[in-house]
Amino acid sequence: MGFAVPLVHWFRGPQCQFAQTHLLGPDSISREMLDADMIAAYLKEYKAGNTALSGRIWLLLMFEFWCRAWSNGAARRPRTTEKSA
Repeated sequence: MGFAVPLVHWFRGPQCQFAQTHLLGPDSISREMLDADMIAAYLKEYKAGNTALSGRIWLLLMFEFWCRAWSNGAARRPRTTEKSA
């Protein structure tokens, strides 16, 4: 089974600012595809106590990091394998 990821606790402290910086900051890639006002509203509601939004914020962050991985070419580079002699 595993364990639940403590998103509610993670986003209470500095991680809330982390989410805001990465989702709405100047380096954000996903904000070009998503509604930045909606993301800002989710973060504002979360700070006001609506912890039910923690899962959505987590998904938005994962999408942002996926976009960054693909935009900088890291995910497109072929893996090299070393052959033994």
